[in-house]
Amino acid sequence: MQRCWRDLNTAAQHFMVSATAYENHGKFLLNQPDAKPFG
Repeated sequence: MQRCWRDLNTAAQHFMVSATAYENHGKFLLNQPDAKPFG
């Protein structure tokens, strides 16, 4: 049970980081003034 909870929690965290990274990278590629290419 603990392993399942850990795996679900890790997957959720990776999704949030990934979504934010894609958004920031897209803004950087489009030369948006609020782009944060490194986070």
